[in-house]
Amino acid sequence: MDNWTKLGALYFIEPQGLDEEVKVKEMIQNAEWNIPRLRQIISEDMVEYIVVNINPVMEGVDKAWWMGNSHGINIEGLHLQQLITTWWEWPAKHKLKQILNAMPAIIMWKLWKRRNARRHGRAVSYEQMRSQCQQTVQMLLKVRYPWIKGGNQNWK
Repeated sequence: MDNWTKLGALYFIEPQGLDEEVKVKEMIQNAEWNIPRLRQIISEDMVEYIVVNINPVMEGVDKAWWMGNSHGINIEGLHLQQLITTWWEWPAKHKLKQILNAMPAIIMWKLWKRRNARRHGRAVSYEQMRSQCQQTVQMLLKVRYPWIKGGNQNWK
């Protein structure tokens, strides 16, 4: 499964990972989510997110690969190292570039912490992990640019 949830590849965000390539359309029966099938391959948190937030009637071609993202970086077929290098080389203004360069490390660190927490029996939802990433970026912004004022932001 690719980035059809807009949360990232399930292979990287699900604690057990996915050992097989699965097309989204295989999770839909009669224009409804096949919840028992979803539960076989992904966590309950992710099943709940999908059922609540994503319409099972998909438009367009179902494709079980990464797609280009909204920032114009084409990540289709890239390995993680290539993706990070592409991210780091993406043109941006100097001040923004410093924050952007830290993002892959922040995200991977939080993914690693979530994976380890879940392996040792602690429940860490995707929303908690995303919130931790946001808090870390906000702390980095506060340290690098203390003159920027503003409270906590909810980034989507």
